[in-house]
Amino acid sequence: PILSSITSTETQGGLVTLLGNSFGGVAELVSISIGHVVCSSVQVLEPHSTLSCLLPSGGHGANRTITMSVAGQRVSFYNRFTYLPPRIFNVSSSAPTTGGSVTIIGSSLSTSLLDTIIVMGTYLCTPTRFIQNDTILLCIVEQGIGANLPVDVIVGGVSSARNVPRTFFSFPPPLITNARPVPYNGGWVVIDGSNLGTSSPAGVLVSIGGRACAGVTINVPGS
Repeated sequence: PILSSITSTETQGGLVTLLGNSFGGVAELVSISIGHVVCSSVQVLEPHSTLSCLLPSGGHGANRTITMSVAGQRVSFYNRFTYLPPRIFNVSSSAPTTGGSVTIIGSSLSTSLLDTIIVMGTYLCTPTRFIQNDTILLCIVEQGIGANLPVDVIVGGVSSARNVPRTFFSFPPPLITNARPVPYNGGWVVIDGSNLGTSSPAGVLVSIGGRACAGVTINVPGS
């Protein structure tokens, strides 16, 4: 058999179509695997030139090898199949700026934690488990600050950034519970609250009555 082209699908699986020649005309004599995943329910759409098969969940990534056998003649086509990139529908979290759990809902998220990288802006979100294979994923975001951070899920080298529109993540805004007074001629102001930033003051601005408060330092409990 000779393969000219193949359609792609998401990691949760789907129908793929193969074009080429010398495919034969009897579906029962054809077997197809993509990577380590067997593509089942082979159908001959056009004798000798067009086949379809049903790829189940379990695969992911780019440049996968397609292995075909037609009436006992076996051949491998290297680096010929890439899964469709992850799509992100929603990102939900109550994680404070000290970090915490994030839920990502989408498709083509795969079933592999080891081959999945999640980035929110410049912050890593470590995958921990799938609530539902391929579509709902939990991760733990590191401590950080900021709003409207672009979310990118990379599965086996295939990035969700190829899809538009992008999805964004925001840490919660600061919550001030107390500000200790200082003399009229100025001094150090201690502000208590939550989501006030990480141990690094970069990106944190404080103003009181419209006047900038310089020399910001942050004390994060437990740090």
